[in-house]
Amino acid sequence: MREVLTATTEKNPTHGHSQEWLDNLEADFASKNEHLFVHIIPHSHDDVGWLKTVDDYFYGADQHDQQANVANIISTVVLELMDDTKKRFTQVEMKFFSMWWEKQSDRKKEDVRQLVKEGRLEFVNAGWSMHDEACTHHDDIMNNMMIGHEFLEREFGDYARPRIGWHIDPFGHSNANPRLFAEMGLEAWFFARIDFEDKAERMANQSMQWLWRPFSQSLGDAVQIFTHCMPDHYHQPSYLRYDERNFDTDPVIVDQNSTSFNADEKVESLR
Repeated sequence: MREVLTATTEKNPTHGHSQEWLDNLEADFASKNEHLFVHIIPHSHDDVGWLKTVDDYFYGADQHDQQANVANIISTVVLELMDDTKKRFTQVEMKFFSMWWEKQSDRKKEDVRQLVKEGRLEFVNAGWSMHDEACTHHDDIMNNMMIGHEFLEREFGDYARPRIGWHIDPFGHSNANPRLFAEMGLEAWFFARIDFEDKAERMANQSMQWLWRPFSQSLGDAVQIFTHCMPDHYHQPSYLRYDERNFDTDPVIVDQNSTSFNADEKVESLR
């Protein structure tokens, strides 16, 4: 189990990118240290059963209960990635991805493997589902992660092993989960739900990122993991929402000759 769950960073230290590419990227960042870098992460968030059954979510049935068609999401994402090398996507839930994978031709599977090797399709968390932390036994947590990671190991190999934990929707977080994630070899984890008073204090003192040392009284710093709490749940900021469910956000207008120019205001709002 430990062998399956532990990320092998020695075998895959750059996760699909060449060391030269990373060195150039670091040098570029260093030369632009006055710039504001914004990381936008397109990612899946597909409940493995909530308002509909797993099959209903996957095939898009019962749209009156919830608008969701996971099979179409994955198919269109793969098409876009193959069409535009600048695009990236992060896939989270292995249950749905494995359902989609089983229906693909050998040619399409090879295309997807190439996307993963190039780092343009990346897997994070990669459990069978995004497990609960409050009511779940540690055996269930490990089995959930193991089944998802075994699927990736079998179909893609070492280069697809996830390095990031992604728990953006569980209702509350326990000390046990970051300990397990750290011991699985994950380098960091991200979550969204946090007590509103804790969040307000962290937002005020800019401490939404920290090094979590679970059970530190007994373990000290022997087990630790970089932790990031998202500021606006798992959405983009309210003033930068441009998907089909948000129609009240002004676009970013970069034409400085326009009386509607607002690019500087939009950038400043990200600080």
